[in-house]
Amino acid sequence: MTPVLRWAVLVVALLVYPFADRALGLQTVHAVSDGMIYVLLALGLNIVVGYAGLLDLGYAAFFAIGAYAMGLLNSPVVGSPFYGHGWSFWLCIWVAAAVSALLGTAIGAPTLRVRGDYLAIITLGFGEIIPVAIRNLGDITVDIGGWRPIERLNLTGGENGVNPIGRPHLPGVPFETDPVPWYFLILIVGAVLTILAIAVDLSWSPPWWIHVVWIPVGLALTVAGLRTAKSWLIAQEFAHRAREGKIAP
Repeated sequence: MTPVLRWAVLVVALLVYPFADRALGLQTVHAVSDGMIYVLLALGLNIVVGYAGLLDLGYAAFFAIGAYAMGLLNSPVVGSPFYGHGWSFWLCIWVAAAVSALLGTAIGAPTLRVRGDYLAIITLGFGEIIPVAIRNLGDITVDIGGWRPIERLNLTGGENGVNPIGRPHLPGVPFETDPVPWYFLILIVGAVLTILAIAVDLSWSPPWWIHVVWIPVGLALTVAGLRTAKSWLIAQEFAHRAREGKIAP
């Protein structure tokens, strides 16, 4: 079977699946849609750990930050002006992505100074801090010398999460009652992210992100007395062959 035919079969299977599920009465679309959300997480993790070689054990924390940013922006919990409009979901999803990216940059930039086990420990700690902080933000009290400007504020809903959250709105699409539109929405987002990742991967030879883990190799060779240009070429060739699966990084 040729690669084109394999991709065609996969696309047809993904498009037909929810209708076959409904016809057979299996009712698995909701569970599969939840699983596809974690596939989106794995796409990003593949770049950070697989390509860049950064052992980030707290990657899911940024996923949580984006999810709660989306929930709070599109919910009446904090009096968000975006809640209650037909376009709210489609705007908030971009704002939440920007918030997650900014926090990821602010928190992740200092950790790039370390490598290996040290990076794993730092990111693991961050990954454990975020869930605890989110749960504790379900009951916030600020006490300043007996004056409490904020008392028992339920920001994140604690263990129960943010509720209610506005749903997507498209004319004639029943997001409120049918899991199939959610399935196709997540499928489209996943397809776009996959295409973008492949496009960036193919736009560089080797791609720029794979240099992150091998930059110290070039620096070490330089310090050892080799010429700078030669050391960088060795590091890049090593990374390129690792990417092709010829040697293990």
